[in-house]
Amino acid sequence: MKAAVLQEKGQTLQVINVKEPIPVVGGVKVRVTASHVLSFTKNLFSGLIPVPLPTPYIPGPSAIGIVEEIAGDSGGLEKGDKVFCNPYITSKGQTEVPSGILKGWFGLTQNSGGLLEAWKDGSFAEQTVYPLENVTPLYGLENYDDSKLAVINYLCIAYGGLLKGNFRPGQSILINGATGNLGSAAVLTALAMGASSVYAVGRNKEALNHIRSIEPDRIKTIALEGPEEGYKALVPAKAGSVDLVLDALGNLATPFATSSAIPALKNKGIAVFIGGVFADIPLNYYDILAREITVTGSFMYPPSAPGDIINMIRAKTLKLDTLKIEAFKLEQINQAVSRAAELRGLQYCVVNP
Repeated sequence: MKAAVLQEKGQTLQVINVKEPIPVVGGVKVRVTASHVLSFTKNLFSGLIPVPLPTPYIPGPSAIGIVEEIAGDSGGLEKGDKVFCNPYITSKGQTEVPSGILKGWFGLTQNSGGLLEAWKDGSFAEQTVYPLENVTPLYGLENYDDSKLAVINYLCIAYGGLLKGNFRPGQSILINGATGNLGSAAVLTALAMGASSVYAVGRNKEALNHIRSIEPDRIKTIALEGPEEGYKALVPAKAGSVDLVLDALGNLATPFATSSAIPALKNKGIAVFIGGVFADIPLNYYDILAREITVTGSFMYPPSAPGDIINMIRAKTLKLDTLKIEAFKLEQINQAVSRAAELRGLQYCVVNP
């Protein structure tokens, strides 16, 4: 089969012929029809994002695909089922220090070597293998556009953050970094969950306008302008007070955008970090104490999340018709990686092996 292989960090991907993967017991072999190319893929492969990559390997985290083979208990899956494949794999059993990886991406813990050895190759390939528990059938969405369904992983990450923030229908939410792919997925998910108002915060005015056009009655936009030091006054002044802040900002080295959103919380409000900021965030100790603010993180999502997101899509409360997908063939993977870095908001890049 053909696959895109990263031989070493700093190199471009090579599309070459490799052996077809063989599922071990508990694994599911999938023919990949669509895989989301994340906006920071180029920075990850170049080394700008400081994480070790398990090279040489086939990258690509999540996937939409068709089940071709099931090793062992089927778990209710059948050959030919259309499925979503979740890349978050953790160790099993009662271990004192659990290990975890993002399949087709990188290890998350120092003791993740065993998991990487078993599951490191990802979805930028014609075929791949996932653990059975990471595969969710897309019942009722068999005729849905696979390239749009490839965004499910980001929708799940956003949903995990909303769950962590105890978000409920009728509440208000401020989404920081709404002009990024993850932030825009959070906007769609919050709307589907019944948000009364969504404050979309970002720098790109064009992307903000596109996001607001989804549902102008519930979405309000806040454009970050001027010196970063001024964000702390700008954001609360325009947002008022909200029940939840969901920070989906990407690879930033400064804290100003994140710290500006927390003062917009109501008393006993919750701020949830789901993005990739690499700066230390200053917090006002007395403000958090007096107003009983909660600041927490949410990494990935619980196993039930893909099923919940699929149900929302099937029920048409989570609407993906506003997504603008740019799809590439596997042979164009390096073009896709470069293009993904340029896309914002509801524009997503997908490879169709």
